[in-house]
Amino acid sequence: NRVVRLNAICQYVECEFALGNVERVRELVREMDEHLLTAGEAVNAMPVIEASRIYYYMMISDDEGIESQLPSYLDKLHTVDNPIDYAQDITDLCYELIKCEKYRYVKQIIDAVFESLVSCSLPAVAMSILELCIAYYEAIGDEKSLSETKKIYYRATIEKREKDKLRMRSSLEFYESIINIKLQRNQAMRDNMRLQMESNTDALTGLPNRRMLNSVAESSFDKAFLEQSLLGFEILDIDFFKQLNDANGHRYGDFCLRSIADILRRIAEGDERIFTARYGGDEFCIIYMNMTDEEIKRVALKIREEVKSLKVLSEASDVSEFMTVSQGIRNSIPAMRNRTWDFMFAADTALYRVKNRQKGEILLIHTYKDSDDEWFSAVES
Repeated sequence: NRVVRLNAICQYVECEFALGNVERVRELVREMDEHLLTAGEAVNAMPVIEASRIYYYMMISDDEGIESQLPSYLDKLHTVDNPIDYAQDITDLCYELIKCEKYRYVKQIIDAVFESLVSCSLPAVAMSILELCIAYYEAIGDEKSLSETKKIYYRATIEKREKDKLRMRSSLEFYESIINIKLQRNQAMRDNMRLQMESNTDALTGLPNRRMLNSVAESSFDKAFLEQSLLGFEILDIDFFKQLNDANGHRYGDFCLRSIADILRRIAEGDERIFTARYGGDEFCIIYMNMTDEEIKRVALKIREEVKSLKVLSEASDVSEFMTVSQGIRNSIPAMRNRTWDFMFAADTALYRVKNRQKGEILLIHTYKDSDDEWFSAVES
């Protein structure tokens, strides 16, 4: 904390120096000296301490003051572990000394740090000290030294440019590798999504398959049980599908299945409470979440009428000249003793009753018991 505080004070001194606030700089230097009274060796070894005092003495044109600080400043520059850390502070101070025409002090500072900074591994630091030397030699009119320094600066510029090219090439390669990794990751995500979709989608109809149905059925049952809301299961199948398939071929049968699937897909897309899936063969399943009997009946009737409106010929049917579907539905609030398969079994049983009594109709029940009296009558057309 003491090092951070002193560094902040020294930077503040430079700011106030630039603004020409002599009194404020004097106060800051006094504050710095107070901190140094209880500071350890590591803090006292910081060359910015003398630099701050030099700034103050420049403001009051006290050459003796500058002279008094310079030996200690130069000693610290010689002994500091890493002069690169102070490169910016050094050049800033020297430029201000040049403005004040304190050239001999600049020469002593340059001599102290030139070799270490020019030969460092950072081209930008090396060029900054060379730029300072050029400014210094221009100020004192030393043409020979100026020419030699410019040559060194030119070589340093070429070296820096080559290093920048290598660094840029390395950065581009790194960037390209990151882009490739992202592209590969995105492709893997798309592949995973496609595989997941394929594993959950019926290939023929494009509807969710039995696997997806089981997952949605379980989560819907759990939600309805926790919220004590209505849950409806419907199973429907195509009447006389085997005869229709045998008479017209499997391609015709596939066409019928896809046509039913398109109707169910449109209905599910229009209401987030409805989920549709292919149950197997010519059977489809619909889950109704928190819908009343009347709401479910309206949807079931819509499905039946849209199937009829397809006007797909079904010569073997004794119900209609066109393809029809039979629908069995259970709708109730799940109880502790219920399971998902209870709803599926009841809906399947309701469908079986429809098939035995009158194909092409709809039967909605609330519960399944041994007595036939518990069954609701078919929905009116």
